[in-house]
Amino acid sequence: LTPNMPEVTLTMEPGMRLTGKVLTSAGAPVPNARVNIDGLHTGDDRYARSTNANGEFSLLIPATLPYQNPPFKLIVIDPMNRTAPPKATSEPFTPTVGGSKSFTLTIPNP
Repeated sequence: LTPNMPEVTLTMEPGMRLTGKVLTSAGAPVPNARVNIDGLHTGDDRYARSTNANGEFSLLIPATLPYQNPPFKLIVIDPMNRTAPPKATSEPFTPTVGGSKSFTLTIPNP
């Protein structure tokens, strides 16, 4: 920044908030589960988040994910084996500007 420099305007795209829980089939919360968006480029986990001690997660994603075609799904992945099949998958959703959606993802009991 310098004195008398021209004004700079930043425009931010409103995102979509995705929240929810990861539970076992017995209803117990799953802490540290890795939740990501299915349908992104291989290895792209910039939007992935881990669940907290109560199995809850929150992701903020752009309403227009670059280079992708909706609908998308949330998946629970094994962080130690990213090529393994997902442990759980959500119903499909399409991102909306300023939207929000809540999910409950259930994985088999360990």
